[in-house]
Amino acid sequence: MKRLLLLTAISCVLASVHAQDMTIRANLSSHTITDLDEGFIGGGIGLESTVGLHWSLGADVSWASNNDLAIFNFNPTVRYYFNRGLQGFYLGLGANINRLARDEGPIGFPISLERGSPVLVGGPEFSLGVQVRIQNVLTMGVKAGMTYFTDIDLDENAGFNINFTVGALLF
Repeated sequence: MKRLLLLTAISCVLASVHAQDMTIRANLSSHTITDLDEGFIGGGIGLESTVGLHWSLGADVSWASNNDLAIFNFNPTVRYYFNRGLQGFYLGLGANINRLARDEGPIGFPISLERGSPVLVGGPEFSLGVQVRIQNVLTMGVKAGMTYFTDIDLDENAGFNINFTVGALLF
C-alpha cells in the first residue's frame, strides 16, 4: 500500500513538470462515513496540474476529526474540466485512501477498530466540482465527492465529502 501511495505521488509530480498550469491549494473539508453516523471537519493541502487542454492530475492530503475519531486522507484524482485551464465545472475520478484512528473505544463500523489501533479503508471516489480563477493567480472551488469504501476485511460502506478550496497558480 505504501508503494502504491508513493508511486501515485511521484507520478503526479512527474506529470506536472511538463504541465501548462499548476495550482497549490488549501482546503476545508467535511467527511461522512455512513455506517459511523458521525461527521468530521478538517483541512488539508493539495496540488493540481493540467496534462492537456481539459485534463488534470491532482493529489490532496487532509486530516479531519471529531470528538474521538481522526481521519488522515490521501486523495489522488484525475479531473476532466469542461473548460480549459483548471476552470469551470469538472468531473473527477480518483482514489480515496483513509487511515482511521479512534481515541476511545471501538468503532461501530463493520471494521473492528480498538482504541489506538489504526486501520486503512479506501476505494474509488467520484466527484463533481467547480473551480473559478480570481484575478490571474488565485483560484476558489467547491467539490462534492462520493466514495465506495472497502476495508481489509472487504466490508463495504459509503462515504461523502465536501471540500472548499482556495489556491494559488504557481506557473
